[in-house]
Amino acid sequence: MSYKPVTWLCAAGILAGLTSCEPIIDDIVPCDPSHELSFTFDYNMKFTDLFGDVVPSVAVWGFDADNRLAWKLSDSGPALSERGYSIPLDHIEPGTYSVIAWCGLTDDTQSPGTFRVPELETGDEIDKLTCTLNIPDSGVSDQDLNPLFYGSLGNVVIKPKRSEPNAGKVYSYNIPLIKNTNRISFVLRDEEGADITEDNFNYVLTKSNGILNYLNEPVERSPIRYKPWNQGVGTDGTRYEQHVALAHMTTVRLMEEQESNVSISTDDGLTVATFPLIRAVLLYKEIHFPNMGDQEYLDRQDEYKIEIPVSKGKWTGNSIYINSWKVVLNDVDFN
Repeated sequence: MSYKPVTWLCAAGILAGLTSCEPIIDDIVPCDPSHELSFTFDYNMKFTDLFGDVVPSVAVWGFDADNRLAWKLSDSGPALSERGYSIPLDHIEPGTYSVIAWCGLTDDTQSPGTFRVPELETGDEIDKLTCTLNIPDSGVSDQDLNPLFYGSLGNVVIKPKRSEPNAGKVYSYNIPLIKNTNRISFVLRDEEGADITEDNFNYVLTKSNGILNYLNEPVERSPIRYKPWNQGVGTDGTRYEQHVALAHMTTVRLMEEQESNVSISTDDGLTVATFPLIRAVLLYKEIHFPNMGDQEYLDRQDEYKIEIPVSKGKWTGNSIYINSWKVVLNDVDFN
């Protein structure tokens, strides 16, 4: 009895010109399947995939059918900006997994403005996976936060080796990302056209969102007082050639059901303006993006410019400008 040996040429590089497993003869021999994770960040107001341009690092956790940690992978650096970037999963044990991703984490987890996740051990439950903003004990965040992204994906199936009869079969699982940090710029402009020449303003945005759970939802904790990481007096470079007061702050994810209160005052304690940020922003959304859901808008829009017209050093309360568009508040009660 004689037989012909079966030879397989698997993966590019073994033989020039071949990029997948191909049998030299027609014998039906299964080829190992290939698995990979990829990422997309098109959940933004440009509706364009910006992953390679804005995401510097990825970290993913795989949880088994019992929601216990089975594996963790991470990557960073220039490779993420390459077209078709993915993380191979062929070394993962066969099974079905739920995957959680936090992207934008850094090794410097102790500095204010960065985020940290716990060191989970294999077998830990999924609810132990949280992401926490580093802030001082004072509860004040006055840093331009590192951009943070979140994604999740269920039913990631790693098939056993030698289970795929179709040569070169690749199972690619894509994780869509949401950006979890928002930059907010405040502009105080005198309605009579006078220049604001002194920066004597205090800006505070209060919100309880310093810890996010594995579902990307805020975990209740003491409120964070977000303050500007940059402020001063200058021209806003848009409609007016007058000096205005400017301030820039960055916050963690904004949620439609969790209000954020803005308070602006002077150094001597006089109130300039107070208003609920989420309600004001969603009024703008209803005018310009009426067919978009509230939370979808808050997740897609990561930059806001809030211009507050003042008269005699105080907000009139009649209108506000959001992203350069006037929102009339005559019929809105913010109290």
